Amino acid sequence: MSLFLPIGPHDSIKRAHYGTDLSALQPHGCTNKKNSLSTIPRQPQQQQQQGWERVSANDLDTAKLLSDTTSDPTRQRREFEMEKRRLHQDSVEKSKIWPGTILGERIRTLKRKDEKEQQLEAEKLRIDAEWHDIVAQERAEKIRRAREAQRLAAIPEMRLLNSQLSLANILEQLDALIQANSVDGRSIVARAKQEHVMEIVKQELARREARKVAQTYPAVIQEKRNKKKMEKEEDRKIQQRVIEKAKLELKIEADTLEAKRQAGFREVQDAYTRALQDKMTKAIEKKAHDAEVEFEHALYQQATHDCSEKLKNVAVMKSKAKERAYDVVKEKVHELEIVTDFRIRDAVEKMQNAHKGRLEQREIRDAERRIQLDTEVAKGRALQVAERKREREILKAEGQQVRKALDLDFQEFVQTNETDKRKDIEKLRQHHKGLAEQMKRNAAARMLEDAEAKALDKKLLSNVDMERDMFVQEATAAVEEFRGQGKNIVPALHTISPRRPFPAVQFETNYNTYARLGFCDEK
Repeated sequence: MSLFLPIGPHDSIKRAHYGTDLSALQPHGCTNKKNSLSTIPRQPQQQQQQGWERVSANDLDTAKLLSDTTSDPTRQRREFEMEKRRLHQDSVEKSKIWPGTILGERIRTLKRKDEKEQQLEAEKLRIDAEWHDIVAQERAEKIRRAREAQRLAAIPEMRLLNSQLSLANILEQLDALIQANSVDGRSIVARAKQEHVMEIVKQELARREARKVAQTYPAVIQEKRNKKKMEKEEDRKIQQRVIEKAKLELKIEADTLEAKRQAGFREVQDAYTRALQDKMTKAIEKKAHDAEVEFEHALYQQATHDCSEKLKNVAVMKSKAKERAYDVVKEKVHELEIVTDFRIRDAVEKMQNAHKGRLEQREIRDAERRIQLDTEVAKGRALQVAERKREREILKAEGQQVRKALDLDFQEFVQTNETDKRKDIEKLRQHHKGLAEQMKRNAAARMLEDAEAKALDKKLLSNVDMERDMFVQEATAAVEEFRGQGKNIVPALHTISPRRPFPAVQFETNYNTYARLGFCDEK
């Protein structure tokens, strides 16, 4: 965006603000005072035609008095240069190890070199350890063989076998010597001459081959060098393409990841919060469900315990009834024995004074009474057995009823658990469905927000363009107004860019700075 500001030498206030040096307001443009250079050639001054005004000494003194001491151009430029150098140094400190810099590449090369040396050292240590193991194994094998040889040498049969083998070797050598001495000497000389001739031929062929290689060696070497150079160039191009492709892929991946992270951070955070809340709710429900299951299990254990206690009481009552029946039978038998003894004594006493017939009649009556007593005892025992059988049937019926009630309770418990599981599954399915709908709503809301943001950005850009056009129109109108009054106007053009927040000052002009033009934000 270009900003236009009319500046005229006739205004004492502007002269006081920009300093006493008004050379920058002359029509020759910017001037380098150090080297006396000018970007635009000086035009001959025509004071009468352009309507220039002379500056008196009083105006200069007034401008000096009204000038702000903090607006010294030399000091401001020095501070600006120092700040610029400081920012450059900070940028260098922060970016000197970037991938695209020489120092960063050098650091990575040294790091790779250190890693390679460490790997080589580790490989050497591993090889040394393996070599030590191999040497130790070989030494152990040699020791074993030596000991085995010593053990075999101590056996007489082995010593005899070794002596026989040595004698056989000596006999073979003697046979070879006898055969060699029996060969004709002329054949040996002829064979030696033939070998000498073949050796001479081989030497001559080797010399010719060496001469041929020496003649063709420079061309071969140059061809090899060119081939190696071409291979290196191709490898360098391939590496460069691979590096550029990898950089592009890394940049695309980083941009994609950053976009995904920025887009899904809030959604992930909300989903994580909801998941934590659902987890806490499920934990509370599970705890309540476990407590209910434990309570039902306790009731089941209590019912089982009561049933076992009741069975124990029934067994005790049965044993007590049995003991009571045995006691009654024992008492009756005892009374019968007493009566029998009494009757026997009475019978003995009467037998001494009674007739034989009366004794036989008494014995018959005693036998009848004994039979009657045995019959009564048998009837009592039958009644006791029937009573035990009836009690056993009653206990069996009660046990069946208790078992049926327990089976019904267990079936009800299983059905309740299955119902709860189905409810939990349905609830989880509904929860997942709600999450999916919420994600869809979030996506729609995000798309709506993106559309609103784009519309807002478009509106802001249009407002900025409109304000810029209005500013340019106002500046142009002001310039035309000053020119209509016949005054000399020299516009100051300043380009604002995000990469260059300060004006592009190529030469010292003493006036074109943001502080002088009033564009600096006062904090």
